[in-house]
Amino acid sequence: MTIPYTFAGATTAIPLAQLDANFASPITLGNVAMTLSNTYTSIGNLTLTNVTISSTSTPITVPQGGTGLTSLTAGYIPYGNGTSAFSSSSSLYFDGTNLGIGTSSPANKLDIQSTTGVVGRLNNTGNTNDTYWEAKNTFGDVYFGLGGTGAYIYTASSIPIQFYTTGSERMRIDSSGNVGIGITNPASFSKLTVNGGLAILANGSMGVYNSDNTNFFYLNNAGASGANNAVLTFSCTNKGELMRLDSSGNLLVGTTSTNGKISLSASGSAPAISLLYSGTGGFPIEAQTTNASYNGPGVRSRVTNLAAGGSYQAFSYYNDSYGNYMFFVFGNGNVQNTNNSYAGISDAKLKENIVDATPKLSDLMKVQVRQYNFKSDPNKVKQLGVVSQELESIFPGMIEESVDKDVNGNDLGTTTKSVKYSVFVPMLIKAIQEQQAIIEQLKAKVGL
Repeated sequence: MTIPYTFAGATTAIPLAQLDANFASPITLGNVAMTLSNTYTSIGNLTLTNVTISSTSTPITVPQGGTGLTSLTAGYIPYGNGTSAFSSSSSLYFDGTNLGIGTSSPANKLDIQSTTGVVGRLNNTGNTNDTYWEAKNTFGDVYFGLGGTGAYIYTASSIPIQFYTTGSERMRIDSSGNVGIGITNPASFSKLTVNGGLAILANGSMGVYNSDNTNFFYLNNAGASGANNAVLTFSCTNKGELMRLDSSGNLLVGTTSTNGKISLSASGSAPAISLLYSGTGGFPIEAQTTNASYNGPGVRSRVTNLAAGGSYQAFSYYNDSYGNYMFFVFGNGNVQNTNNSYAGISDAKLKENIVDATPKLSDLMKVQVRQYNFKSDPNKVKQLGVVSQELESIFPGMIEESVDKDVNGNDLGTTTKSVKYSVFVPMLIKAIQEQQAIIEQLKAKVGL
């Protein structure tokens, strides 16, 4: 722009005609040709260099190209608030490295803090798209999101999902989908490995299902509420309860009523208990007591609601090599075996104080042999034998006395005596020897 008139020589006043001559032509600034007789509100394509704009009253407003702020606090990010001026506060803060929302001291790349329940929200308005966060580094990536089938945590690489509390790992899901609780290497053959206790509360069940969920086996706490009432039951689809372990430690199989520590109830032709032992130095079954004063049976066979008679086999032994039964104990007390042999342990290495027996013939002649039947026998079968009380006065060592107990093992306050009939065998041998000696003496007298 050229100004044809110079005001250097002006002193007190400039003639108006001279102003008109100098400023009648327009002055072009940027893309606007301006004259002094008009007002202009917009100028474009204008570059200003080393320009200072000073305002001593109000700040430059948003319509004027400013922020409406009189000052900027370090780290505060101005934001529009719907008025003519921007706002800024510690709620939106950037320190050059970390961005803080709700805090002016962000500790991470993104630090969001809130005093309300909801801190952040992801909202995908596209109904067919998943909404998710992604965390990624050199080890892999993981997604936290919501899809059409529900919420998910998803890893795109072979890394586990780990759950920590107080700085220690508590649970993980490995890349094969196996869950470990209290362990960092869950078993490969199990979908769940727990190192520690596992509690199922409020009468809950724990089941094992097949692939279509139609058949399953489950454990259930069927006990009543309150302490010491837990009952663990084992059940199966369409069969109901199969077994239970009650709060007293009793095991019940096929029944819900206990008759001891182990109670079994079965029907049909299959055995109620089948034991298979393939060892060489142990025992297929053993009954043992640690109570030195115990005087009950080690093993008992009991029959209820059975008609009187001896056909019931309380105990039997079958030998596969021979293909037949070798030994029976019948319900009436009879004992049978295939070789008619009933041995007693008689090895010399187990004995001491071995001397000849005293004469027995005289005492045997005092023994009264009786015929009788037992009071409890409804068939009144005749028996041949002795009476314990009568024999006791002659051979007291042949009598044993046992405490009477009811079916549950309770002491009835009475005793029953029994006779060691097998001891009669060596006595009879001794008596025969005595008789033979007498016979030999008589033969010598008569010259035979």
